[in-house]
Amino acid sequence: NDDRQYTEEQEFYLRNIIKQTEEGGFPKQTIRVALKEIKAEINNGIRPLKFLAVLQKNIPDEFLKEHIAESSASTSGPREVILSEFFTGE
Repeated sequence: NDDRQYTEEQEFYLRNIIKQTEEGGFPKQTIRVALKEIKAEINNGIRPLKFLAVLQKNIPDEFLKEHIAESSASTSGPREVILSEFFTGE
């Protein structure tokens, strides 16, 4: 029985998977295949590391890299736009 807990990095990965799924960021076929394998694993008993392995196998890293870059680029609070002009004398 494998009941080990996730590392901090694995939890971060799972949070990104959840967020990306909620936002519709994965192709439907990707989710469909992953869900089919997850359901098969649930029938064998829920094993955290096997569950994670199924996700990592079915969801390409490229999908998450873009999402992580977007989330790290977002800032809280109002955004400022700084405009500058170059004035020349006559």
